[in-house]
Amino acid sequence: MKLKAIDFISDTYEVLELSDSIDSYSLNIANHGFDMIPVIKDNEFLGVIGNLPSVDKLGIEELKNKLTFPERNLFIHPDINIFSVINEFSNDKNSIKFVVDENNQFYGIVDKISIFREFSSLLTFKSEGGLILLQVAIGDYSFSEISRIIESENSKIWGVFIGDNDIDDNMLEVMIKVETSNIERILASFNRFGYTVNSYFEADKTSDEQLKDNFDALMHYLNV
Repeated sequence: MKLKAIDFISDTYEVLELSDSIDSYSLNIANHGFDMIPVIKDNEFLGVIGNLPSVDKLGIEELKNKLTFPERNLFIHPDINIFSVINEFSNDKNSIKFVVDENNQFYGIVDKISIFREFSSLLTFKSEGGLILLQVAIGDYSFSEISRIIESENSKIWGVFIGDNDIDDNMLEVMIKVETSNIERILASFNRFGYTVNSYFEADKTSDEQLKDNFDALMHYLNV
């Protein structure tokens, strides 16, 4: 399952890449969808260009002088998981994040729309199915028990992703992709065995608007 920040890079936004062989650059802010253009050289993130006319041409030195470095909350690491990505967006009003590692290497841009689209794609099944998000204490996690509970309801596991809980270091977030036509029976079984079900989605019964509401609810939960 694709569940790290690097897996959600959007191809909507362009990046200005500097080269030693080019001495001037034509910029069109309007084509970028937001008011900052990331500037890189050899994959190193140098900063952003903003507050320019809709079309402008800059020499290399003038361009470098206009570079600014974004606020820290506009950056995320390529290896953080989907829960942390969602949490980052829920903590502020920014619509984009720059994906940059500890060595200042630039991987691309993620935005709320891309996150929503890609997360929603997890709900696209070849047959009926759904996602279940559990919160489990680290010491209580047992894949074999989770499998037994799901299989006892005549269902199959199509994928499992385990992420850290941003609030409690002793807890795990366990997202399970299941094949089922009746997710309620699985949820009831988890409840009987004392599991905490934070959220769930059933693909064949979830409209686009309901899916967005569930996504917003998940963002709210991760921001508690």
